[in-house]
Amino acid sequence: MAGWIYDAGRTFSGFAGEENARDVKVLRERVSSLEQELAAARATADTSVSQLQIEKTTQDRLTQQVKRIEDDNVRLKADLAMFENFLGSDAGQANLSISRFQVEAQREGGKYAYHLLVTQHGKDKGREFKGRLQFAILGRREGQTVMIDYPEKDGVDFAGFSVNFKYFARLDGILRIPASVAVSSVEVRLVENGAIRARQSIGL
Repeated sequence: MAGWIYDAGRTFSGFAGEENARDVKVLRERVSSLEQELAAARATADTSVSQLQIEKTTQDRLTQQVKRIEDDNVRLKADLAMFENFLGSDAGQANLSISRFQVEAQREGGKYAYHLLVTQHGKDKGREFKGRLQFAILGRREGQTVMIDYPEKDGVDFAGFSVNFKYFARLDGILRIPASVAVSSVEVRLVENGAIRARQSIGL
């Protein structure tokens, strides 16, 4: 549901200053709408489950619908809180930050989905950031500790990790690590002109 703010996949979005108040109003309205949708879905699920003749597929569908709306609601509320806090930030020292960093192993071996939010505060807020994402993966392979930099500079997907935004952006994508590596932690870095501007790590 929150995808109306950010393009799906690996896209980067920013907001013009004059549109901020309107965006907050729309976010609040969407939160209220989701609350109503969630209440209706829960009521439908509770009523349907009590009916012995209901098909299992219908039960599963209703359960998934409630879970999806709950997740969307939590995510949208977090977006609203972040957006309001962002609008209230002052024009002090420049600050580029990474938050909500998550990495999830996929069913296919060696694939990891990542999600993160990057924001630009202070005096640099609104300046166009042009850089890229870089990951440092720590793990073990055949009993040995290994460190993998991703993506490799000459790799075919290197260009796919470019980042371009002004205010804030949600970044999502897939890391493809050799299946023989048991990943223990992942660090994400926001790099601009060869310098690491922000970083955050997570254990798996």
